[in-house]
Amino acid sequence: MRATPSTSPMVVPESSVMSVSPNSAAAGYVALSLTGLVAVGLSFSTLTEVPVGAMATTVVVAIASAVLDTLPQLAAIHPGLLTHHWLNSAEFLRVQVDWSVLGQGMAVQAAWVVIFGSLAWSRLLTADVSS
Repeated sequence: MRATPSTSPMVVPESSVMSVSPNSAAAGYVALSLTGLVAVGLSFSTLTEVPVGAMATTVVVAIASAVLDTLPQLAAIHPGLLTHHWLNSAEFLRVQVDWSVLGQGMAVQAAWVVIFGSLAWSRLLTADVSS
């Protein structure tokens, strides 16, 4: 038997038009979540002439933030820690994404970027970069 083409138009659900896959959205969130760490690294790199020192200090900040995030006695500072919201990318895998959780994570990263980006910028303005 031969199939005949349908004359009715293809119906596309409204929710699937221009949608982003959950994996792509999670990858984007992870990339944006690392901007705070990038700002910390940039800030420390303006304080030293040894690149390994800046890299090591950046890794120590990330590890210290992760360790402080596991201590229940410091629950008051957990929401402001650099690594506290990093695992919120799993929110994109849920049926109903809680955008407030993701917004809080982005707000924390923005605060880290503003603080450490400003420190790096002020150091670059006053540093002698000719040597």
